[in-house]
Amino acid sequence: ARSNLAALSTTTGLATTWDPGPNSFVRALTVNGSTLYVGGGFTTIAGETRPYSAAFDVSSGTLGAWNPGLDGTVKTLAAAGSTVYAGGAISLASGRTRNNLAAIDSVSGTVTSWNPSPNNDVLAMTLSGNTLYVGGRFTSIGGQTRNSIAALDAITGKATSWNPDANGAVMALAKSGSSIYVGGGFTSIGGLSRNYIAALNDTTGAATAWNPNADYEVYTIVVSGSTVYAGGYFNTVGGQARDYMAALNVSDGSATSWNPGIDWIVQALALDGTTLYIGGMFYVAGGQGRDYLAAFDVTTGNLSAWDPSPDGAVRSIVPDGSSVFIGGEFTTLGGVPRNYLGAVDATTGAVTSWNPDASWQVYTLSKQGTSLYVGGDFVHVGAKIRHGISAISTTTGLDLW
Repeated sequence: ARSNLAALSTTTGLATTWDPGPNSFVRALTVNGSTLYVGGGFTTIAGETRPYSAAFDVSSGTLGAWNPGLDGTVKTLAAAGSTVYAGGAISLASGRTRNNLAAIDSVSGTVTSWNPSPNNDVLAMTLSGNTLYVGGRFTSIGGQTRNSIAALDAITGKATSWNPDANGAVMALAKSGSSIYVGGGFTSIGGLSRNYIAALNDTTGAATAWNPNADYEVYTIVVSGSTVYAGGYFNTVGGQARDYMAALNVSDGSATSWNPGIDWIVQALALDGTTLYIGGMFYVAGGQGRDYLAAFDVTTGNLSAWDPSPDGAVRSIVPDGSSVFIGGEFTTLGGVPRNYLGAVDATTGAVTSWNPDASWQVYTLSKQGTSLYVGGDFVHVGAKIRHGISAISTTTGLDLW
């Protein structure tokens, strides 16, 4: 029995003696150097008071003294150098007002003077040098009015003059060169009409001439060289009929001639070399039957024969050399039982022996080294109780730590 947080052996998958036992759910994990930072809805962990966040030594599993003293649920964590950024439903950190977003010293746990104070959810972040680009549903952040998108000085926490001023939620951010590619539920951003997708100058915040003009929301963006791949709930983009998925020219935002022919929503994109993996709720890709998961060669645009055929929606994809890890709402892959989480051969699509056996849906995957971090609605992985979050060995499929 392990409540809300667990460590699993990389060789056996069995739970280790580490049992921090937070008294409520865990929503976020991030590793920075030798420290694991944990965020969620708990107020005690490892027998100590640690409201909503805590830190452990990765090697020993020992609870650290790090205690920012947050007063609300942590939904997202990011770490860079000596700073841990925490976003969520918070209003205080170390006794100081910190609305929804805080920067915390990674060693002392003391909240820094950095205080952007967004007044609503932060949904996307990308760090570039000393600038943290942030997207979400807020209307003020960093001491300025900023609707749904902002650039924050990573040192001071002040909003820079960069102000694209979106009129709807920002759900996806991708930086490439001097452009910030943005997807979401907006129809105006960067001073111009831009429906659901745009490119912004990373210095001025102005929308560039790039204007694919999607007809509905964009959920995911991947940039590769001269091409921007976008997935979502749209049916036209870049001046062409493109259902749910498109390749757009970086130069002018026009849709390329490539038309993947997806018949329903795209929720996940992952690029590995010349292979673009697509996951979602579709049944057809490239004019052929592909249930929920497909792969294309980005050089030729051709649909691959690769066809793992999960029996339910795919929500997240992580390529890793010879394997592709997949999470979602399925219970079989290639006709083989794989509950909500599995791995397939990157070349053949054959299901591997890797089988963590989650009890319910997997929504998000993130890989670091040989560890695959998994989030979703499950309550156990294999024989172990794991409420909504787990870390699994990419080699054995067993729980880590």
